[in-house]
Amino acid sequence: TEFTADSLAIHVDVDDPDGYTLVLSLNDDYEGGYLQFPEYGPFFYRIERGGAICFPSPILLMTQPVQLGRRFSLSIHIAGAE
Repeated sequence: TEFTADSLAIHVDVDDPDGYTLVLSLNDDYEGGYLQFPEYGPFFYRIERGGAICFPSPILLMTQPVQLGRRFSLSIHIAGAE
């Protein structure tokens, strides 16, 4: 995954067909930084502070550039059944 100061390029979090990713938003005092799942259309998601989003780990996602402020989040990868 390519990291920059304000965005994440298109990537897969974990190549685990049964795994999930949980992203918890730690702040919301920024502009931009939307999550996008390109395989599912041109939709953008913004998580409010304290909110979370859960999605299958092997799908493509990206984070749009932050335009103002800094975005802080916590990503947790949940392993699938073996």
